[in-house]
This record gives sequence, C-alpha cells and structure tokens, in this order.
Amino acid sequence: MRRKNLNVTRNRQERTVVLRIQRQGKMYHEAFALSKYEGSWTQAEAAARKRRDELLPTMPERNHGKGRMTSRNTSGIVGVSLGLRTVTQVDGSRRTYTRWIAKWPECPKRGGMPWSIMAYGEDDAFVLAALSREMESTKPDAVLSMLKEIKGTKKYDEILAKRRKKAGAVAKRKEKGS
Repeated sequence: MRRKNLNVTRNRQERTVVLRIQRQGKMYHEAFALSKYEGSWTQAEAAARKRRDELLPTMPERNHGKGRMTSRNTSGIVGVSLGLRTVTQVDGSRRTYTRWIAKWPECPKRGGMPWSIMAYGEDDAFVLAALSREMESTKPDAVLSMLKEIKGTKKYDEILAKRRKKAGAVAKRKEKGS
C-alpha cells in the first residue's frame, strides 16, 4: 500500500511543495510553488504526486538496504538487534526484559520477531533471531525446529562467532573513543 504523499513534502517557509526521490545515491528534486497553483496546497501536492507517478517507472528500483551492514550494527548480523522491553507489574513495579529481535523488509510483525534471553538464554536467543532473519519467518515452531537441527553444529558456532566478533570490535572502538 503506497502512502498518498510519498516523496512529497510541504515547505511552509518557502510556500512550495517539494518532490524528492533518491535512487542509487542520486537525488531528484523538484519544487511546486503555491503561486503557480492559485495558492492551494492541495493543487500543488496533486501536481507533485502526478509528476512523481510519471517519474517512478523510469527510475531504478529502490535499494531497501536489505543485507547491508552499517557501522551502527552491534550484533554482527544485518537485521538482528538487542532490544529491551519494560513491563509494569500488577503491583506497580517495573521489570525490564532483554531480547534479540529479527527484522526485515515486509516483516508482518510490526516490531520484528523477538526472542527472549530469559526464556532461551543469551546464545540460543541470538541464534533464533539470526535464523528468523535468514528464514524471514515469524513462525516460532519452524525457527525452533531449525535451531534443534543446527545446535552443536558448525553453523550454530558460526552464527555465534559473528556476534562475538562484532562485540569485540565495538568494545575496541569504545576504548579508542574514551
């Protein structure tokens, strides 16, 4: 489902509607001044949407970054991150739970697929998140069965090694900064 004003923004200060599309590091930019559209934001936005719809089919596909490792990644696996969840108990006290979360484009679960460290342990929760990401699956039974298949194998150890390697690199970077 496409958002109606995707790539279209109101610039109130300049009294224009701006169309911005970025593909492969190149920015396409076009402004629609209100003065050319009888001072109407609605008409200027409609013109920008029409131009966007003309341009998009001629442009290369959007790169979602799926599979791209960034410098901010601290898990060593693209789409896997450590998350915290704070829950307020009936008595008013608060508990914080740590979990590994797998996310990917088109993931049907809004916050990604979480795997509790308390329930599965640090290593298994991480491997479960990595497997969820790899399989792009939100079905716990399928992912748990894959974990059973690989536990104690080279693949299991390779997944854990990615986290440990990245954790060491992050620690070194922090030491340099302090």
